[in-house]
Amino acid sequence: MGSLFKRCACVRPARCPHNYTVRYRDPAGRQREEGGYATQQTARDRLVDLYVTKRGAPAALLEERRRLGRMTFSEYAENWRTR
Repeated sequence: MGSLFKRCACVRPARCPHNYTVRYRDPAGRQREEGGYATQQTARDRLVDLYVTKRGAPAALLEERRRLGRMTFSEYAENWRTR
């Protein structure tokens, strides 16, 4: 699903004022990070929301995104020009 963590070197990370960061994989399979979550619960809620969104996407849309992600710019431009 993903992970959440703090990017600090505090002695007591549970009580430090630094924000949480969320790391996950998007529907295309690329690793992403989002930061700025003040509490652990808000970071966890964001992970759950991302998971639900990713699982609810149609398979055809995900496959099209993967195909476009692997395509070079020149291939995409040639495909676009023929349309």
